[in-house]
Amino acid sequence: MKAAHPHIPIIVLTGLDDELMGATLVHEGAQDYLAKNEMEGRLLVRSIRYAIERKRVDEALRLAESKYRTIVENASDGIIVLRDRQILYSNPAAEAMLGRAVHEGAHSDFTSLVYEEDIGMVINYNALRMQGKPAPDQYELRLKGTEGEPITVEVRPRAIDLNGEQAIVVLMRNITERNQLEHQLLQSQKMEAIGTLAGGVAHDFNNMLSAIISYGHLLKGRLNKDETAGRYLEEIQKASDRASILTNQLLTFSRRQVVKARVINVNQVINNLDGMFRRLIREDIELVHSLDKDLWLTELDPNQLEQILVNLVINARDAMPEGGKLQIKTANETIPSGHSGLPGSPQPGDYVTLAISDTGIGMSGETKSRVFEPFFTTKDPGKGTGLGLSTTFGIVAQSDGIIEVDSELGKGSEFKIYLPRTLASTESEVVDKSDEGLPTGVESILVVDDESTVRGATASVLREQGYEVYEAANGIEAIEIANRQSNIHLLLTDMVMPIMSGRMLAQHFDEHFPDIKLLLMSGYTDDILIQDE
Repeated sequence: MKAAHPHIPIIVLTGLDDELMGATLVHEGAQDYLAKNEMEGRLLVRSIRYAIERKRVDEALRLAESKYRTIVENASDGIIVLRDRQILYSNPAAEAMLGRAVHEGAHSDFTSLVYEEDIGMVINYNALRMQGKPAPDQYELRLKGTEGEPITVEVRPRAIDLNGEQAIVVLMRNITERNQLEHQLLQSQKMEAIGTLAGGVAHDFNNMLSAIISYGHLLKGRLNKDETAGRYLEEIQKASDRASILTNQLLTFSRRQVVKARVINVNQVINNLDGMFRRLIREDIELVHSLDKDLWLTELDPNQLEQILVNLVINARDAMPEGGKLQIKTANETIPSGHSGLPGSPQPGDYVTLAISDTGIGMSGETKSRVFEPFFTTKDPGKGTGLGLSTTFGIVAQSDGIIEVDSELGKGSEFKIYLPRTLASTESEVVDKSDEGLPTGVESILVVDDESTVRGATASVLREQGYEVYEAANGIEAIEIANRQSNIHLLLTDMVMPIMSGRMLAQHFDEHFPDIKLLLMSGYTDDILIQDE
C-alpha cells in the first residue's frame, strides 16, 4: 500500500468478513484496523491515539534507520556483517578496499577473501567470540586484492544480536600504506645509525692507516737493497691500500667522504667504462646498452658514478651463474607535481634515471629488505664484503638521489637510480690525474694534530722532502711554538681537535701571525666542517 500522504496515520475499517484484509493492510503500512461492529466511542478514541503514536514511532525508526544507514554507507572504514563466516552485509568502503564487489548471501564465505596463512586465525578468533570467550579486540589481517596482492587491514570484530541470532560486525581499516611508511622509517633510522657508526669507525681507522701507509712509503725508500724486506713491505702496503679502500667505502656510505661533484652526462661515463664492463662479466652474459641520446645532465662525482656502475654490474654478474642478459638503461623521467610518493621514493621533479637489470636468480622479500645494509651479503665467504650496495646507497643519497630495487625469486633484479636533473648548460671535463712526485722544499712547517700517529707520519714525510717541521698536539701548543719561533712559513692543522678546533686556530693565526700561510686538513666533508662550527 502506497499512501499519498505518508505522514498521516491510517486506520482501516473492515466488515466482519474482511479482518484478513485489514491485517494485510496493517502489514503493508496502516497503523491499525477496526471491525465496523466494534466502532464504539472509547475503542475508537483508543485506536486513534494508538495509530498516531505508532505512526510517530515508525517515523522515528525510519529516520534513525536512514541516518545510520547513511553513516554506515559513507563510512571510510570497511564494515562487514558475518554469521557463520557468511557475509550478510558489506558497505561500499569494504568493497573499495578489496577493489571488487563482495557478494552477500549463503555462498559468500568471508574466508575466501583472506590470505591462506591467516584463515586459521580468523576462524579461531570468531569461534571464541561467538562462544562469548575472550578474544583479541583488534588484530591485523591480510586480505586478497584484485590481483591477489596482500592488503593489510586492522580489524575490530564485535559480536552482536541480529534479529534474535548471533552475528559479528567487523570494522576494517586499510593499514597497508601505514605499515610501509613505518617499515621505511625504521629502515631509514637503522641505516642512519649504521652510517653514523660506520663513519666514526672509518674515520678513526683511516687515521691509523694513513700513518701505516706513510711510514711504509718512507721505509720502502730505505730498503731497496734488501729484496726480502722490500717484498714484505710491499705486501704490507697492498694490504693497507685495500683497507683504505674499504674505509673509504664506509665513509661514502655514511656521507662523510669528500666528493667533487661535477655536471656530467651519465651516458659518457657508461660508454667510457664499456671495456671494463666486458672484462668484468663472462662470455655467457649478454651486455646491452639502452641509452637515451637526449639524456639530461646531472651533478655527481664521476668517480663515484663509476663506483656505482661497477658495483651494480658485478652484482648482476654474480646473480647470473648460468649466464643471461645484463641491461644498462638511461632515460629522462619527470615525476608530476600531483604525485605524492612515499618516503624513500622520488618526489615531483625532473630526474636522470639509470637502471641496471639482470635475468638472474632474483631475491626473496627478506633479502630485498636488507640488500642495502652494510656487510650484508648472500655470497659465499671470501667472495663479497657486503659493502658494494651499501656504498652505492650512500653515494646516491649523498647526491640527493633515490635508488629502488625490484626483484623476485627466479625473475631477475633491477636497480633503478633517480638523479636530480641539473639545468647547467655546460658539461664538466674530467681531469686526468698524473703522478708528478712529491715536492721538496726548505721552508718551516708547523704540523698540528691531536692524533700522534697521523702527526708523526705527516711530519716524517715532510722532513724527508727537506722541510723543517715543528709538531703540536693541540691549538694551545701551536700558539706557544709560534710565539717562540719566528721562522714558521706554514700552519698545517687538522680541523677536528679538542680544546681548540682547527678553524679557531686558523683564525687566531690570521689575526696574530698574518705572514704565516694556512692549510687545513680533515677526513670530513666541507659541509660537516661548516655545521660543526
